[in-house]
Amino acid sequence: MTDTELDRHWPAIQEHLRAAVPESVHQMWFAPLRAVGLDGSTLTVAAPDAHVRWLADRFARVLQTSAAAELGPDAAVDVVAAGSASPAERAAPARPGPPDRRAGELNPGYTFD
Repeated sequence: MTDTELDRHWPAIQEHLRAAVPESVHQMWFAPLRAVGLDGSTLTVAAPDAHVRWLADRFARVLQTSAAAELGPDAAVDVVAAGSASPAERAAPARPGPPDRRAGELNPGYTFD
């Protein structure tokens, strides 16, 4: 898709995001996003470097749903760092795993007393 199509779709996607979350969440996490590319049904958005992983981990579904509302059911969102220049630095949406616990390591502050 062309930049014109990106300019046309991005404001509508932003409105879907605004409707999906509380205003404070929108201002903190989604307002800083900038659409940087639209390749077929894959939207690429740039986020502040410190927010990329958090957005990918916590808000992947909201981003995808908002994009799908505008671009169709096959829409995908790729979150990249605003400072990154290459696709290698992109953060793919990740699913949170179990907490990192090592067997036998207990918190000495907790007792059975």
